Amino acid sequence: MLRRWLVLVLALAGCGGTSTDTPQSVCLSSAAPGTVSVFAPNVGPSEGIAFLNRKLYIAGGDGIRVLGPAGSATMLATVPATVGMVAWNGALYAASGSDGTGPSVFCAPSNHGVIWKITTDGQSSVFARGFISPNFIVVTPWNTLLVSDDCRTNTTIYEVDTSGNTSVWNHTVTSANGMAFDPTNSHLFVVTTFVRSPALYEIPVNADHSPGAANTTHVFDNGTTPDGVAIDRAGNIYAALNIVGLIHRVAPDGTDSPFAEGMTTPASLAFGNAPGFDPCSMYVTSLFGQDVYQVAVGTSGLPLMQ
Repeated sequence: MLRRWLVLVLALAGCGGTSTDTPQSVCLSSAAPGTVSVFAPNVGPSEGIAFLNRKLYIAGGDGIRVLGPAGSATMLATVPATVGMVAWNGALYAASGSDGTGPSVFCAPSNHGVIWKITTDGQSSVFARGFISPNFIVVTPWNTLLVSDDCRTNTTIYEVDTSGNTSVWNHTVTSANGMAFDPTNSHLFVVTTFVRSPALYEIPVNADHSPGAANTTHVFDNGTTPDGVAIDRAGNIYAALNIVGLIHRVAPDGTDSPFAEGMTTPASLAFGNAPGFDPCSMYVTSLFGQDVYQVAVGTSGLPLMQ
């Protein structure tokens, strides 16, 4: 385990970023690591977050919003019941428990869960179906999407190809939520939410892109409801512990420690990756709050793949 983490750290140190946006390299904030500030006040509940074409977008409730470097927010598109979101192939893709024909009720069998595609000019359309309550989305190194569903009994992580076809990628992690690939693109980190002893798992990726066996890296306290995750260039993994309002940091040796507090239901995390956004801070959405936060880290992070 320690040897694999050493590979991860070395790769992070030499990695120029996996985002199609140009990574920013100079820290803009001098705040101490773990310092929390309100970046965008009163924008409403939010969950998904993504940088695309030098702009920051958030998803949550019934819309996709654009945030400027000063924290101003404008509505891009009205989309029902949005949750997790990624930038991929020049557009935004947001998970939702509704295709617009009915309400989204968390984990209800009657849901018509979908992935919406939203273009930067505000056009939206259903891209993929076959879910109940899709939640977190991550772009794979082989240009597909992985989609988690954190229902209490769900054990499936789905895969969606560029044509919108949905299949099962993994069926061994219960209540999977936040996901992030390591910089070697050889392991996927996944946190679980609505289970006893929620955990951070590490899933190796085989040469044919299929998953290997999931290994437990760390177990969080019960009731902390891990949500989004992010990785910095020192190899630390950050997990938003939603209900308790904390971000924890899991070090390369597996040691877990509180990193930031004072937030309302932190959800998704993304290091700054656009002009005017600090590359050494995480931008954090709030599932049931009104604000988007900025959390100083002190080192840059691994940009999200697009």
